[in-house]
Amino acid sequence: MVSNILEHLENIKIFTDFKKTGFDTIEFFWDYIDKGGNIYKIDKQITKFELPDDHYEPSDEEIEEAKEREEYIRHINLCDVYFESVNNRIVRELSYDNAIIPATIELSKLYNQVIIENNNLSNYLNTSEEIFNEFIALAKNNLPRNFFKALSDFQKGDEKLEIKGKVDEVNKENPYPRIFTSLNSYNLFSEFSEQHVREGSLMADYSFIYRKMQEDKLIYEGVGDSEYRNFLFYNFNIDIEKTKQLINCTTESKVSIYSILKTSHKPY
Repeated sequence: MVSNILEHLENIKIFTDFKKTGFDTIEFFWDYIDKGGNIYKIDKQITKFELPDDHYEPSDEEIEEAKEREEYIRHINLCDVYFESVNNRIVRELSYDNAIIPATIELSKLYNQVIIENNNLSNYLNTSEEIFNEFIALAKNNLPRNFFKALSDFQKGDEKLEIKGKVDEVNKENPYPRIFTSLNSYNLFSEFSEQHVREGSLMADYSFIYRKMQEDKLIYEGVGDSEYRNFLFYNFNIDIEKTKQLINCTTESKVSIYSILKTSHKPY
């Protein structure tokens, strides 16, 4: 299990819970959790968190339970408990599903290739394609550990997230304009990565496509080795050492495959 994928799944679950409460900001959601909000109600797909009626008179038993709960809350951080429970549950559901996580996966394809392919995980996350697309719109430009800070910063502004109608529509524009010179350049890289990178030779294969595309000006010249490897790690969960020089990672088969892909993805 790649830890980066697990972090994204945790964020998707928490973001889904947040959306289903109907709160306006993530800060209200954290406050709700921290004050002992019943997260299990969220799993039942409530659409709006409702406060008790102002004239509601609690019973003596309810008052006593509230006091006990308040005392319990004083001694723990309920947000930490919530985070830990989400992490443990996702690991458990993946185990029940005997889930096989792809060695290379684009964040935008996590819904189709991982979530809906594993029933226990899908049932627990209880997310939708619409919520996932909203998640992707922000997550694709931020590290997983920074997602909720980015969400908080975004909610303090006046902009609106551009939500795609379908998961695949995320790829209709160049998703990594800092790396690739065009959408077709990215599509070439994506197809090579998905269909021709071998599990046992990640460094050689990713070194080849990087060096070759940069030589052909399909990856910007200013994208250095370190930035490229960070791009692979944070977006595709690929962790490789320093890339090889082109002469040390080139084979006839890779050159042939690359030439075919380059032709099929013109113009650049």
